[in-house]
Amino acid sequence: FRTLFEGSSNPITVYDRDGHCLLVNPRGAKNLGVPVEEIIGKSVREFFPKIADDLIRRFREVIDEGKTLQFEDKVKISAGDTWFWSTLEPVRDATGVPYGVQIISYDITERKKAEDVLRESEDKYKCLVGNIPEIIFTIDLEGKLTFVSQRVKEILGYESSEAINRNIFDFIPEEAHQSAMEQLQKGMKGEKIK
Repeated sequence: FRTLFEGSSNPITVYDRDGHCLLVNPRGAKNLGVPVEEIIGKSVREFFPKIADDLIRRFREVIDEGKTLQFEDKVKISAGDTWFWSTLEPVRDATGVPYGVQIISYDITERKKAEDVLRESEDKYKCLVGNIPEIIFTIDLEGKLTFVSQRVKEILGYESSEAINRNIFDFIPEEAHQSAMEQLQKGMKGEKIK
């Protein structure tokens, strides 16, 4: 246990119900930029003042109810603002009574940055698609519409929500089905079609 605790690449800490640190591993101390011996006995209020009240509330919930909690939070550590996914579990004495809470945290900052980039990209895409005068749509391999731009209302009279999950051939005259099928098959092979 000691080897796993001290060698972990994730911060591991143990706090009492009032938020005082009982134990911290070297990674946790490194993240705070403070030696281990200067963290033991100190309150979470000293290191995480903005989220301390919420943390202490969670500590008490874990200890009093003997349950596990998981949450993500942005905290300021020595490396700057960092997102962590944390698991809180009760720590029990020899008789099984919870007296503290163990926190194992995982740095998810890169994932959060990727989510922000993706969200920004999606916003730009929605703006672009929403302003193009034609209908933009995507279909699956069975020909079912999976996305339809808002322009479908002006051009065909349908709300996009009414068109989603309908077959593309519901919107194409029957005499044009064969030609449309041939064009769609070419498109699915990567050929440029009109």
